[in-house]
Amino acid sequence: MSTFNQTPSEADKASGLADFGYTQQLDRVLSKYAVFALAFAYMSILTGVTALFGSGWYFAGPAMWWGWVIVSVGQFFVCLLFAELAAQWPVAGSLYNWSKKLAAPFLSWLSGWFVALTVLLTIGSITSALAILLPQISPVFQLVGDGTGPYDVVQNAVIVGSICLVLVTVLNLANVKLVGRLNNWAVIIEFVLCACLIVGFLLHAHRGPSVVMETNGTGAGHSFGWLGALVPAMLIGLWTLYGFDTAASMAEETKNPRREGPRAIIYAVVASAILGAIIIMATEMAVKDLADPNIATGGLSYMVTSTFGSFFGTLILLGAVIALFACVTTAQSYGARMIFAMARDNRLPFSRQLSKVNGAKEPIVAIILVCVSNIAVLLLNVQQTQIVAVLASVGTALIYLAYLLVTIPLLIKRLRGTWPIKHSAGQKEFSLGKWGLPANIVAVIWGVAMVLNLIWPRAEVYNATAPYHWYLQWGGVLTVLIVTAAGALYYAVAQRGERSATLMNSLAQDH
Repeated sequence: MSTFNQTPSEADKASGLADFGYTQQLDRVLSKYAVFALAFAYMSILTGVTALFGSGWYFAGPAMWWGWVIVSVGQFFVCLLFAELAAQWPVAGSLYNWSKKLAAPFLSWLSGWFVALTVLLTIGSITSALAILLPQISPVFQLVGDGTGPYDVVQNAVIVGSICLVLVTVLNLANVKLVGRLNNWAVIIEFVLCACLIVGFLLHAHRGPSVVMETNGTGAGHSFGWLGALVPAMLIGLWTLYGFDTAASMAEETKNPRREGPRAIIYAVVASAILGAIIIMATEMAVKDLADPNIATGGLSYMVTSTFGSFFGTLILLGAVIALFACVTTAQSYGARMIFAMARDNRLPFSRQLSKVNGAKEPIVAIILVCVSNIAVLLLNVQQTQIVAVLASVGTALIYLAYLLVTIPLLIKRLRGTWPIKHSAGQKEFSLGKWGLPANIVAVIWGVAMVLNLIWPRAEVYNATAPYHWYLQWGGVLTVLIVTAAGALYYAVAQRGERSATLMNSLAQDH
């Protein structure tokens, strides 16, 4: 494996970069709050709950709250393992580099491939939500038609989403410290608006917390009754509570990363899980009629408007836009670091270009690539909305698969007695100790179950609207298989090429 870096300095050895043969290239300027805010912004509770509340209600009624709680607990076990790894190896491209130390080279490459491909293809689907949120704030943001035409929303999404992507790209190219500061304020605004939302719903409550036991009859027709309805309702949590490893992937730009990275991961997950659970419960307590069909279709936006009126509803929507913008900015930063990390190991096409940093010490080509690829996806969305929806859903499953490519090898090391690494700097900062093995077992079982949950061929998720085709309903399974096969094929070809180059160099030296 080749790298484009020089011999690590003493500072690199102290920071953990020397463990991988890297030197410091990025700018180490992020504070402990900034790195927490980046992880929190990626999960973006206000955006996630606003966008997905109606979906959860459709699947399981008010009892969807339990799906959020279960996902929160499962993800907490994963984040504990990631905190331990972030303390041990605080480097950019967290999952990819961790699995290099834990698993075979192919599995390491595959984990990075899953994350990089997800970011290259799915951030555009996040920005497309702006085409729904912004026109509700003001009709001036409906740049195409009046919003009632068959393609008005998707065409508007191309324009609005592209503008958003260009803006976040300019920010990410400018300076990570600036991104951190803006994101810090965005997270503060999100916290304030979430608090206002919770207090407001509680003041308008029509019932008590026991509402979370109401199923609205959604268990009918399921083999396991209410539990059968709860499983797809868990998607609201699964589509929201991930990406906390952003705090670890920004480690080379974090001050004292061995200490601050693990804490940022844990704090971000705990804060997001608790805040989301309270928002969902408070919203359900404020519902006047549990049988109101508008809740499933209008979601949280409908609840805000019908409860508080248009002015407060506009404020919440504005907060959701700010949170979404912060989420896109962070997602691009995260994805660019993953691509940069793989490229400096010469593991991607055009690695020399993708591993370059600009004067602001930002991975310039990787950041631009994320922007361009997602604008292309937005253009595809104009005529192929079902395919883009499948990509967005499967993208989450690929992230969870990448998580498994870390948690499973880590479990194997624990069972073999080679983890934790004794007397290491990382273990001094954060270690699960005797709780590591049970936490690891739970995290692996959880991860496998949730990957299956995410790719399960549900018509409501992968084939909700016409045209109805079998390959769309099975889109989750098929996409994962195709992405994995394509990754394996590329890896095999690239490895053969690298071995050939090494052999030719060796022969040239002999002569």
